[in-house]
Amino acid sequence: MDAVCQEILERTEWVAIVTRDSDTGLPHLVATWGDYIRNFGIIEGETIIIPAGRYHKTEANLRKSKSLQMLIASKQVERSGGRRGQGCILYGEGEIQTEGEFARRVKEKYTWARGALVVRVQRFETLL
Repeated sequence: MDAVCQEILERTEWVAIVTRDSDTGLPHLVATWGDYIRNFGIIEGETIIIPAGRYHKTEANLRKSKSLQMLIASKQVERSGGRRGQGCILYGEGEIQTEGEFARRVKEKYTWARGALVVRVQRFETLL
């Protein structure tokens, strides 16, 4: 991710996550708080860790297709022309991990979490 997307992620209040519904083929939408992501940082510039409490439908969708999109935005980030408000779509692959290092780290911090949604960002697009 570039510096702009990283700054947006550092300032966003919430994040929308979209997978393809494994039953209907329609988009399936969930969300998380920006603070949850910031607590683990971006690993090696491309891996995002998100606590997974429920996300059962998201998990089922990712078993059929690992593709997902994330929408992040912040009014605190300035865009070209000096206007406030910038967004970014992250494209990548994800999986729910209930065991392993990422799951352990998430469960230590959030007792309600059953594991981690691990997102590997492959590309991004700046919006606005």
